[in-house]
Amino acid sequence: MKLALEARARADDIIIGDTPKAKQRRKRLADLTPAGRLCKHSTLRDIDGIVDVPAMQDYFVFTIGRNPWDRMVSYYHWAREQSFDHPVVRAAAEHDFAEFCITPCLASVTGVPISQLCSGPIWRRSLQFVCALGTSDIGFGPTSGSSGVSH
Repeated sequence: MKLALEARARADDIIIGDTPKAKQRRKRLADLTPAGRLCKHSTLRDIDGIVDVPAMQDYFVFTIGRNPWDRMVSYYHWAREQSFDHPVVRAAAEHDFAEFCITPCLASVTGVPISQLCSGPIWRRSLQFVCALGTSDIGFGPTSGSSGVSH
């Protein structure tokens, strides 16, 4: 999906991520003043300040949400490979997977709904499309209402 979207990017588009084209354009991010950090996991709140507010009202917003179990397994293994000082990195190094999953430092990660990741102070519309992967109930489709995702 990332590469398919990247292929449609125009010359002046900002690409945040780890794809080949995003890496080539990474220098462009240095002069921007976002509200949060710019990485492949950035939320709409994070990009506040670098995107024109009126233009954002016309954007089509979608996200891909991983199965929570797959996400936690991936996070655990990623954190075990890191060496910087962070509560999650320490928890992964000190605990097996089962203990890691109930570590208090994960509270800010495990309870974040997709709708919160795709909203922000300048964003006035709800998430418009969601793709849920890695579950027995794979779903693609438009969201319904202002705060939820259709099933």
